[in-house]
Amino acid sequence: MSGAAFDRRAPRRHRAYSAGLLAGALALAAAKPAVAQAQTAQIAEARTLFEEGMRLVEAERWGEALEFFRRSRALAERPSTVFNTGSVLVRLGRMAEAIETLEAFLRVSDAAANPAERAEAQRLLGEARLAQGRLALVLSVADARVFVDAGLVAGAGERRALLLDPGTHNLRVVASGYAEESLSVSVLPGQSQSLAVTLRAMPTRLLLTLAPASAQVALDGVAHGAARTFDVAPGAHALGLSAAGYLPIERTFNVALGQSLSLDLALSNRPSTGITASPWFWTAVGAVTLGAVVAVAFAAAPTQLAPYGGSTGVVISGASSAP
Repeated sequence: MSGAAFDRRAPRRHRAYSAGLLAGALALAAAKPAVAQAQTAQIAEARTLFEEGMRLVEAERWGEALEFFRRSRALAERPSTVFNTGSVLVRLGRMAEAIETLEAFLRVSDAAANPAERAEAQRLLGEARLAQGRLALVLSVADARVFVDAGLVAGAGERRALLLDPGTHNLRVVASGYAEESLSVSVLPGQSQSLAVTLRAMPTRLLLTLAPASAQVALDGVAHGAARTFDVAPGAHALGLSAAGYLPIERTFNVALGQSLSLDLALSNRPSTGITASPWFWTAVGAVTLGAVVAVAFAAAPTQLAPYGGSTGVVISGASSAP
C-alpha cells in the first residue's frame, strides 16, 4: 500500500491524524448498511401507504385516500404518488391544491417514461382551472388585507382578482383604523362575479383626564369648556388647558386613524403675587432688619474715651482765686 497513512517515516502526529481518518472511514463504511437499511424501510412504508391509498380510491373514499397519499409522499417523492394526490384533489373539488400538485407532477415526471400519466395530468389541470370561480374584489381601502377561509390572500390595491374553488367561502377584509368586514361568498364552478367591500372607519378619539376637575379645554384654538371626550380627525392637534389659580399649559399630540388616545394631565398651582410672597420683599426686609440690629448695637455700646495724654486745650476761667 502507499500513502501517508501507512508511511512509517511520517511524523508521529501525521500518523495519528491518518489513523483517525482511517477509523472515521471504517465507521462510515460500517454505518452505510444501517443508513441503507433505514432508507429501505422508509421506502417500504411509503409503498404500503400508497397501496392503501389506491385501495381507498377504488372504494371512492377520496378524503381518506388523500391522507394516505400525502403520508406516502412525505416519505418518498414518487411521480405516481404526486399524480394520484392531484387526481384525488380534483375529485374533492380542491382545485387550487390540485393545480399546484399536478404542476409539480409535470416537473418531476419523465415525458418518455410517463406519457399517459402526463397527458391525463394535463387534462385534469384544464378541468381544475375551468372549475375555479373568479371573484373580482373592489375595496375602499387600497392597503386592506384579504383573508379567504382564514388564509391570507396575496395582493394589493383597490382591485383584487381571486381564484376560488367551488363552494362557500368566508372572506375577511381587514385594514388598520377600520372596522373589520366579514362576509360569505358562494362560488359556482367556472362562475365569475364581482364584489365591492366598503370599510367603515373607526372613530378617532381623544380622552382627557384632568386635574383640577374645573380645568377648561381648548382644542386647536377652539374653546370646549369642561368637555373631556372628543372625536377628532387623524393627525396633529394642539391642546390648551387653563383653570383659575393654576398655570395654563399647552400640548401637541398626534393621533392615528381609529385610535383612542388617552391623556392624563395635571395643572400646576399658580404662585401668589402678594408683596410678602416676593423673594425681593424678603431680601429687603432682611437688609432693613440687619441695619436695625447694627444701629441698636451701636447705640447700646458704652462710649470709649481715649486715655488722658496732657492738656485738653480748654481754658477754665473763674475756677480759682489768687492767694
